[in-house]
Amino acid sequence: MQRDYTDYGIDDFLDDQSFRSFVYKENVQNISFWNDWIKSHPEKIPEIEEAIFLLRNIYVDNKELLSKEERENELREMFAQIEKSQRVSVKSKVLDTNIWHSWKRVAAILIVLLVPISVFYLNSELWVKETPREQVEWIEKVVPYGQKLTTTLSDGSIIKLNAGSRIRFPKQFSTSLREIFLEGEAFFNVERDTSRKFIIHTEKMLTTVLGTSFNIKAYPEDSVAEVAVATGKVLVQSEDRDGNIKKSVTLNANEMTSHNKTDPSLLKTVEFNESEFSWRDDILYFDKTPVPELIVMLERWYGKNIRLENDTFKNKTYSGVFENETLKNVLEGIKFEADINYKIKGNDVLIY
Repeated sequence: MQRDYTDYGIDDFLDDQSFRSFVYKENVQNISFWNDWIKSHPEKIPEIEEAIFLLRNIYVDNKELLSKEERENELREMFAQIEKSQRVSVKSKVLDTNIWHSWKRVAAILIVLLVPISVFYLNSELWVKETPREQVEWIEKVVPYGQKLTTTLSDGSIIKLNAGSRIRFPKQFSTSLREIFLEGEAFFNVERDTSRKFIIHTEKMLTTVLGTSFNIKAYPEDSVAEVAVATGKVLVQSEDRDGNIKKSVTLNANEMTSHNKTDPSLLKTVEFNESEFSWRDDILYFDKTPVPELIVMLERWYGKNIRLENDTFKNKTYSGVFENETLKNVLEGIKFEADINYKIKGNDVLIY
């Protein structure tokens, strides 16, 4: 009895062996079946697109992914083999049945190898000429300490940058890829576009999405980088110094991962506290935060130079929440709990 796939969600497609076989083009019958099924169920295309995207962009069963160039070369070789084995007269207006079935199989593979399914059905122009990167007009935004900035990209995606952050992105994204470079912390609301992946480059880490909202904290001076997901699904990959992918993890909503830059491993956390997103709403959130880390946060938040001369305080942690408070009020709150004193003189702060 044939299984009913109409109630399948993304995770169901990911777990289905026949669907995985279709994505990895391991079985001709599965390729043919899923190609026909997708045509008959266009309402399932969004889930299928994302499932294909995830399977083709992470290591599954230790299967290494082909590069874009390798996939295109593989496809060209396939076309050449079919053309060589199945010669068709130019004068003939009727295709031989066997040739038609061969081209149907190639079309099915095209869906997986080159373009999202919706683009395949709606756009006959499969080969798009890309603009060389050196010809792209890039925009750079730099946010000094003590400030925040919200910017909108050409695709409608909105990025809020935290203090001490830097971002670089094209004035206009290409037709096949949305790519940006980040140093610091930013919250992303990415417009869904299944024909163009959205990739954020940070130090030794790649974050890839189709359309979702999430936070990345990756300051160059910090030893640990973090990605926390608010909605949707995100792929995070760690890199070595040569840019080779070492580890991958997929995050759903309310999940996060941390990456120590000295180690390619990615630690996944299913639950996290409110501090990951609170800065967007001008809320300082400390949850057993080590004091050296707290000092760095205050320096970025208020744009001040803070010097700590209380050795006892250095070994403590602090918890507290401050919403739209001045630095003086925050220090008063810390003073009450931690028994410290402080002096503010212009741009310098002394804690003793």
